[in-house]
Amino acid sequence: GLNTTEAGINSTGGKCKAYRVDITKREEVYAVAKEIGDVDILINNAGIVTGKPILECEDEKMIQTMNVNT
Repeated sequence: GLNTTEAGINSTGGKCKAYRVDITKREEVYAVAKEIGDVDILINNAGIVTGKPILECEDEKMIQTMNVNT
């Protein structure tokens, strides 16, 4: 969807560049932020769910969920 959205905005005269970043990897976030520079509008769209009751969720999945969603 990123490429479609980017192309749609750019085709109507807007200016858009989409980036995909794993926000659980701090170094990746910093590297892309440095590459991008100043930003007029930023849309962060990140979130995961396991679909399991919390007490049935593996520790690793809970840690990942908290790291991404918060």
